[in-house]
Amino acid sequence: MATIDEPIDRVRGALQNPKYMWRTLRGIAQETGLPLASVRDAIRALGGDIIKSEMPSVTGEELYTTVPHYQERKPKPCDVQKVLEALEDAKYRWRTVKGIAAATGLTEAAVLEVINAKRDAIIQSTIPSTTGEDLYTTRKHYLKKSGPVARMLGFFRGRLA
Repeated sequence: MATIDEPIDRVRGALQNPKYMWRTLRGIAQETGLPLASVRDAIRALGGDIIKSEMPSVTGEELYTTVPHYQERKPKPCDVQKVLEALEDAKYRWRTVKGIAAATGLTEAAVLEVINAKRDAIIQSTIPSTTGEDLYTTRKHYLKKSGPVARMLGFFRGRLA
């Protein structure tokens, strides 16, 4: 017979799966075999043990993880520095996540974590790359590499403080 804590324990286990930093409700339901409603209830029951990402998944779904899982995998200061340096490489105006990962030796997931953690310093282009990938740079680099008209447009688009 299943205990009342079993769905909560299964959801907690899925959230701490080392393959993932963040999980969607659908991903958790698929891994645990629980219905979405049960996953939502377990997330609510876990309360303060859960972190909801400020950024949705690429499909627009909400992302979740546990506090301990996030703490052990959050960006380290040296990783943040590597990403910022790659974004400010004089050879590039904008960089893709793949390009940053290749330049830094970090995983794409780690690069995205840094980007999400440093939204105050990093901006995203409104125009994707030619392959459809998101493009990023630092505010400082944007100001340095852009002409006066682009800087003015950036200010009005909310890119620059």
